[in-house]
Amino acid sequence: MDVNEVLKAISSGEHLLELKMDRMVTDDVVIYGAVSEKTNPSGFGRHEFAFRGEQQDELLNGLSEIINKSGPATWG
Repeated sequence: MDVNEVLKAISSGEHLLELKMDRMVTDDVVIYGAVSEKTNPSGFGRHEFAFRGEQQDELLNGLSEIINKSGPATWG
C-alpha cells in the first residue's frame, strides 16, 4: 500500500490502523504497520506497509489531519 491508500482506508471509517516504530536501526526511523477491515481484522483484507523519510512524514501529517477533522474521541 502507498501512503494515499492507507489514508483513504482510514478516512473511510471502515478500517483499523496498526502502527509500530522500528527502533532497532540506529541511523534511520521506519514506521510500519497494517490496515485491516474492522469486520475481519486478521483476514484477507489486511494490508501491511512500511514507510521512512518523506513517505513517513506524509503519513503522519495525513493521520494528523484525519484526527483533527474527526474531533474529540469518545472513549467508552
